[in-house]
Amino acid sequence: MSSAIKKSIILGVVFIIVSGFGYYWLKSHKGKELESVTAERDAKQKDYDEYKQNADLHDALADTLKTLNERLLNQDKILLSIEDSKVTFKYLNELASKPDSYINFTFLTGGEQTFEDHLTTSYVLEGDALFENLFNFIWKLEHYKRLYTIQSLNFEEIKKTDNPEKKPISYIQFSMTITGFSPKEEFRSDEEIVENKFSEAITYNPFVPLVSDYIPPNTENLLEVNDASLKGLTEEKAWIVDAQGKWHIMQVGDKVYLGYLTIIDYGRQQVEFTLIKGGFLETVVLIRK
Repeated sequence: MSSAIKKSIILGVVFIIVSGFGYYWLKSHKGKELESVTAERDAKQKDYDEYKQNADLHDALADTLKTLNERLLNQDKILLSIEDSKVTFKYLNELASKPDSYINFTFLTGGEQTFEDHLTTSYVLEGDALFENLFNFIWKLEHYKRLYTIQSLNFEEIKKTDNPEKKPISYIQFSMTITGFSPKEEFRSDEEIVENKFSEAITYNPFVPLVSDYIPPNTENLLEVNDASLKGLTEEKAWIVDAQGKWHIMQVGDKVYLGYLTIIDYGRQQVEFTLIKGGFLETVVLIRK
């Protein structure tokens, strides 16, 4: 074997050893560091995407807020020559007595402030109302010509019922502070302060859940299918016995507690009921045994 071939073999072996050692060192030491850097990069990218999404949402909400504020400031409002508790109570009571904005409320007079060219008086209203009525009351305060501002508004849902066997009605218990304005110098204004404008129809009450844990009582003494047994069957009728031993002859469409008889399957010797419990659909099958 020539000297040149020997040297080539030696160099090749050395190269393989160096390369293998380098690969092992990179894999065992730098590999973990690379994984750590990659994970940190992915986390920062995720944070960046969230921040960017929030920033875009902020810009959109800021534009909407600016538009609404401009619309509010450009509304046609008037100041009456007198602003005191009697005048304001009469005005608010007139709004609150309308059928679409009826609310129960108590009325307290707060503080007064004097500015360079006008006076303000604050009032506190506390009470309860249906959500739709409270919404319409606030809408009229904002859109009718008499100038008022709502300084604070706190509310929570309460349930009311005059019969424990009936489903409670959702009411909003509220407390709001409003401010009325009047000029320092009295002047006469003949403009109407109570108008006949109406808000758009309310299509959704955020305080009424789509799913409820309330199950109404069986006041009509209807068949309770969960405790019933199927005793007889034809293609059109079913003979069912309830928990008290009472017989019920039923056909498709007949009403039961919380639902209806929906299917009579003579071939399988079974009937199917569809019940609605708190917003959920439930299927109950009785099989003839």
